[in-house]
Amino acid sequence: MFLAKASPAVRPAKPGRAIAVAVAAVCALALTTVGSPASASIGATRAATVVAGGSAGVRLVVAPLNGPTADRLYQLKIEQRSNGSIYLWCLDADSSAGHLYDGSKVQLWTCGQGYNQYWKWTSDGYLKNLWNEDFCLDVDLQTPSAQNADGHKLWMWHCANQSDQRWSWNTNSDYSLQSHWNGKCADANQSGIGKGDPIALWGCVSGKFNQQWFYGGPY
Repeated sequence: MFLAKASPAVRPAKPGRAIAVAVAAVCALALTTVGSPASASIGATRAATVVAGGSAGVRLVVAPLNGPTADRLYQLKIEQRSNGSIYLWCLDADSSAGHLYDGSKVQLWTCGQGYNQYWKWTSDGYLKNLWNEDFCLDVDLQTPSAQNADGHKLWMWHCANQSDQRWSWNTNSDYSLQSHWNGKCADANQSGIGKGDPIALWGCVSGKFNQQWFYGGPY
């Protein structure tokens, strides 16, 4: 879930108002809100209907071709495809405890303005959560026990200089988020994406929608 705090300089767009997301020379997506839902063309190769977290009118900026900028804030968004429509969900650090702690759940949630849905991408590959920048996106190394096994869940942990907190964000290719620890990719629930679903590492498959992390920003 997301915190009811307004993120600085970030406000939802009004339904029906056109948004100039980016120009074709530097971006992979142009989006115009037209009410509910919004229409989008992704990479000039895929056309679909987009609903942001189940509702229209949310500001979306997705995948500039030159990649994320270090020390800027982003929202990471993933697609849920259903009945010819695309729903966008955000990577969310669980706020139910009122604070982050070592082991806080990382999940999909309706995109909003909470600090726990904004991530700072660092030059050395860490993703720090804006709610508390002492915490980084981290891999549970214990379950399963084998490093090369599928299914290692993602959670929050105090930032440290270790490979299970470092990521390659392949925004110039398939938009996968790949762990430096074992080379596997951040993967949403394969049986059906939805609110509250955990994120785990799984073998990377190019073009797989539940491994494609587009982003809003930078902010």
